Amino acid sequence: MKQLAILLVTLVFPLVLEAQGIAEEMFERYAGKPGYTSVAIGSEFLNFVAALDREDNELQDLSNKISSLKILVAKQQVEEFGKTLERGITREGYKEVMQANDEGGLVTFYALPKGDKFSNFILHVTNSDEEVMLAIAGNFTLSDLSKLGGSSEDDDSYISLLRKLENEK
Repeated sequence: MKQLAILLVTLVFPLVLEAQGIAEEMFERYAGKPGYTSVAIGSEFLNFVAALDREDNELQDLSNKISSLKILVAKQQVEEFGKTLERGITREGYKEVMQANDEGGLVTFYALPKGDKFSNFILHVTNSDEEVMLAIAGNFTLSDLSKLGGSSEDDDSYISLLRKLENEK
């Protein structure tokens, strides 16, 4: 009976990891460990923030489209972190939307297509100091995501690169 249980766990565990998605897999593997910082924001918090400013129509619209936001930061570049993320991105069928070199760092945007929209978005930043994964789940367009970077054209955030790409269309 014990051998049967071990066999079932061995067969089912990889399926559970694949079903939960790469962002969840990365969180399960690295969150809370020394050298890593993690932030997970659920839809309830996003709705709460949107309720604070009911005048901001873009914020209201975005809060309805995003179900979660996860940020995972490796405080130094870790080879296994990037390899695990890249394997999951490939396995799940993400498409590379954009890649940018930013002062010695590589910023890559991936999106998981769902018809004419995206169900998931991953931003992967690699530089000499750290490695970052920002994962957004929901149902949105590239234009929706470009609004996350704020409204300033001079904004230097990685998300603002999406706004610049959207403006070039």
